[in-house]
Amino acid sequence: MVQMLMHEIAEKLKKYYDIESYIKVRTHMDINDVVICSKNQYIFEDDVLYIVRNSEFNKLISFNKLINIIYISNNAVDVEDSMLSNKNLIIFKGSVDFKVIYKEITSLLEENKKLMFYTARLFKLLFRCKSLQEIIDKSYQILDNPLVIKDLALNVIAYSESPKLNDQVRAFLTSDFVEYYDTAYVEFRDKRQFEKVYLSATPVYVCSEKDYSFIIANVIVDKKIVAYITVVEYEKTFSEFDYAFIQVISNIISLGIKRNELVLSKCKLPYESLIEDILGKNIQNPKVIREKIEIITGVIKEYSNMYIMTIRQTDFENTIIEYIKKCIEKFFNIGQPIMYDGNIVIIINHDKDDGYVENNIRKLQNFLSSNKMYAGVSYCFHNIKNIRKYYDQSLEAIELGLQLKKEERIFFYEDYAVFHMFDLCSKKESLMKLCHPALLCLLEHDRKNKTSLTNDLYVYLKSGQTLVESAQSLHISRRTIAERINKIKQVTGINLGDQNQVFSILISFKMLELCKKQTYKKLV
Repeated sequence: MVQMLMHEIAEKLKKYYDIESYIKVRTHMDINDVVICSKNQYIFEDDVLYIVRNSEFNKLISFNKLINIIYISNNAVDVEDSMLSNKNLIIFKGSVDFKVIYKEITSLLEENKKLMFYTARLFKLLFRCKSLQEIIDKSYQILDNPLVIKDLALNVIAYSESPKLNDQVRAFLTSDFVEYYDTAYVEFRDKRQFEKVYLSATPVYVCSEKDYSFIIANVIVDKKIVAYITVVEYEKTFSEFDYAFIQVISNIISLGIKRNELVLSKCKLPYESLIEDILGKNIQNPKVIREKIEIITGVIKEYSNMYIMTIRQTDFENTIIEYIKKCIEKFFNIGQPIMYDGNIVIIINHDKDDGYVENNIRKLQNFLSSNKMYAGVSYCFHNIKNIRKYYDQSLEAIELGLQLKKEERIFFYEDYAVFHMFDLCSKKESLMKLCHPALLCLLEHDRKNKTSLTNDLYVYLKSGQTLVESAQSLHISRRTIAERINKIKQVTGINLGDQNQVFSILISFKMLELCKKQTYKKLV
């Protein structure tokens, strides 16, 4: 038999039995065999696990030698540290058949032997520089269930082909997963299955009532998920061995990728590389940028009407961002998305004024909402070399939009530029100090008298100082709003005929909106 660690045996047994384990001697925990201890036994091996009952337990404890023990007792056992100075002990509590335990541990050791044997087979393939496909094919022979490895966009990299596969399973393994967005992906997302897989350090079983169930495992390199392995429960029912071996497959592929012996994804397109280089300021020479643009003519122009849209996820554990990028590219024809710094970035060419782009952006709102994502859109610009500046604008639009209008999904920098200016000013001076004193005076009056004159003033100014429109917005009579405006003039002393004062007060309202002061009521 092949060695299995003492604490691994204890963990396996805990799944099915009420046990206590005392693993003290960690330098000798490798178990090669299990035996039922006899009454006349006096020779004990370090790598053997001995099953004992009441009569033999005290004898073994008294030996001044390392012994690995499983003790089956119907009575409570008081374990003292002095008893375990050189012992590893697993105690079964309650009535348990020692012959059953012997069979189960024997089975565990045999399964471990099988796992080590097949692990060695896969390592041989890796060290002989075999392809990812060959590793997948060998894994299929061992598991007797079909499997597929997919990248972060859920593109198929390799899968196990077999004449045994029916059309449903073959489609599951090979189809472009974008086709399954409205069914499989949405169902997984809503049940938070992606989060379960993301957070799990071991393979996860996904039960399906309609289709075949499967196990999915992350492939991790340098603490980052780089791919997924999925094994379908098709030809046989999963066993404990399958979970352990799927983890082995994941580890071997991870090692192969890290050593550059296995390649998962295709090279980046020239367009993606160019945009990433400009955003990262790796290319700043206009001549070099122009030469690279000439190579990808038709995808992007050096000079045109452009916007940058940046899409950011908020539900990190339950979102497959690369796959979402792929869906956006297929569902919404607004530009070619790329990944940059964990965000989806799209340069939108807007030379045509036919409403096509605007319609697709409106459709995108619902898609972003269902996936708990937000987007920021920059000012329009005309030279591709300036995209870093406008990328930053799109990020700023998201930050400010989430503060001020979180119910929205797409935030246009044009709507938040003034708030960005205030935000920059606030880093040097309190915005409240910059507000018009008449407006602060009116806020204090409202607080003391429980009135809403501040809100009335805002509506009146936003309507262009039109009494009829203001009255309609506030659902009051024209006479009432006129009386309130006169009251505002008396309280504050402001001259609403002075355009400079009016502009300053409107700017102050924007400042207050950004400040989010609790004393300030939400404006209509």
